[in-house]
Amino acid sequence: MSPSWRSSSGPEYESSPHREEGACGTCENPVLEGVPDHRDRLLTDEEEASGDVMLICVSGALADRLVLEL
Repeated sequence: MSPSWRSSSGPEYESSPHREEGACGTCENPVLEGVPDHRDRLLTDEEEASGDVMLICVSGALADRLVLEL
């Protein structure tokens, strides 16, 4: 059985072998404000350039403030 995780307010999810590597897309979240530092292997160059979404398991922020829709 795969390991699982649960957010403090959400459902439980089964782990993927690619979880926390930026390859499965499960953690993709909309970016409301700020500039993401993309370190995933999934988003296209166009998606990264738009800055509209990011994979929060491996990516960070290029500015002091990054606001996500969680």
